[in-house]
Amino acid sequence: ELLANTSGIFLRTSWVELYASKTMLVLFGTGYQWNFRSSTQTTYLCAFHLQGGAVSPKAIGSVPGDLLDQFSIDHKDNYLRVASTESGPWKRFDNIEGGRGRWAQETNNRITVLEFPDEGDGFNKSVLEEVGFIDGLGERFERIFAVRYVGDFAYVVTFLRTDPFYIINMSDATNPTRVGELKISGFSNYLHAVDDETLLAVGQEATDDGRAIGLQLSMFNVSNSSDPTLISRFTVEEDDDSWSWSDAQFEHKAFRYFSSLQKIILPASIYGKNAFDGFLVFGINETNDIVPEFNISHTSYYRGCTNLQPRSIVVDKTVTTFKGNTVKNHDLMNGTKIWDVDLDENRAKDDCFWWW
Repeated sequence: ELLANTSGIFLRTSWVELYASKTMLVLFGTGYQWNFRSSTQTTYLCAFHLQGGAVSPKAIGSVPGDLLDQFSIDHKDNYLRVASTESGPWKRFDNIEGGRGRWAQETNNRITVLEFPDEGDGFNKSVLEEVGFIDGLGERFERIFAVRYVGDFAYVVTFLRTDPFYIINMSDATNPTRVGELKISGFSNYLHAVDDETLLAVGQEATDDGRAIGLQLSMFNVSNSSDPTLISRFTVEEDDDSWSWSDAQFEHKAFRYFSSLQKIILPASIYGKNAFDGFLVFGINETNDIVPEFNISHTSYYRGCTNLQPRSIVVDKTVTTFKGNTVKNHDLMNGTKIWDVDLDENRAKDDCFWWW
């Protein structure tokens, strides 16, 4: 018998995303107040307690600014840690790097720590209370591009022209402290914790003026929180005639790191003279370099029929990849194709429309 439990709430916004831990579900959405002289954003949060298949309302709260995604939130002990970006109205700045008369928004990037109310405090105590915060993360006009919480630390990437990578010590909920910083070119969109001392990042290399030029993998050593270092990087395409990107920059389920074999499986699309659509497989060698090993092509010529989102599964040292209208299986150790399936093989081309 399938048991279901429901609970409802009203949020003052039309768009809601969610974050979940083992015991907490948080719905969050951003509301905007805007005019030509001012612009404010507030993200509203509603937390539900998860226990034994039951869902019960826990607390409501808010933080200034808007959130990037679910990785902007973390539930630890009796606290929510929330990373957000406050943005002012668009204005023309004549003294900004990159040319006179550039339009931009003043920003403030921050992490707010909210405490859950004690059990039995009643309705008046069902509000998440701010107990600590840190702001001023990033250079002028920069926004948060990636966040990851690991234990007592938050890792934050901001970007406009360079990639400041910040480490925030969150061990004291009332006093989050910036303890480390690393400035490098490009930016990261997704941070993946390999272990407590190593992060993998998926993003873009960029020019000095902030123009993205190619998909990039980076590995960081954060064992010394006050002195993070870049271990290795690999840029897929970085010439003027090509451009590349990955679904993993915006959808973490598209990324796969198989720790026991130290393999990275990354969907990628390359446009230009080396055009490619499929998956790139990387290894990590003895010196922690990111090394390209083989590619799996999933080029689709017709869309409108089967269109699988890019995903990968590893079983018994083989990798099965899904993208577009094809499913393929390869030996993960040497790249040999074992089998593939075209899900549109027996469909009339008239059922689909030309894409590639």
